[in-house]
Amino acid sequence: MLLLAGAAASPAEAEERLRATLDSGRALEQSRRMIEAQHGDPRVLDDLQRLPQARLTLPAVAERRGFVSGIDAQAVGLAAMALGAGRARKEDAIDPAVGIRLGRKVGEEVAAGEPLAVVLANDEARGEEARRRVRAAYRLADTPPAPRPLIHTVIGAEAARPPERR
Repeated sequence: MLLLAGAAASPAEAEERLRATLDSGRALEQSRRMIEAQHGDPRVLDDLQRLPQARLTLPAVAERRGFVSGIDAQAVGLAAMALGAGRARKEDAIDPAVGIRLGRKVGEEVAAGEPLAVVLANDEARGEEARRRVRAAYRLADTPPAPRPLIHTVIGAEAARPPERR
């Protein structure tokens, strides 16, 4: 973003500026101000236990040894929504304590019985259903998948670049 905005002349300069902002504490202070502006409690940045906590922690474990070859993101999102982390209808309530913590990424090896993800739930039936959905969202293969490119295509990069960099 610093490069696109013309605030840094090179990727190295952008990284140096970002690290300086993090190291100085300015980024943390800005996060505090943003939380306060939204009437939140900025103390959560120092103590995550101040956030709502789910009653149940349910690991979704691998049924066999293998390599994660894919994860169905839509299935994971729908499982989270069913837990109460999102809404199917605008009148549905959101439970800020629930969610899904993904533990394994595409390409990683996993042994049978090891957690792929963790479901955080407040309702046992919903939690078990989410655990089943999350487990089904993970595809395992006997061999590692081929590496995928981080960036597939750049669209409109020339138009997004500041005029002095074209």
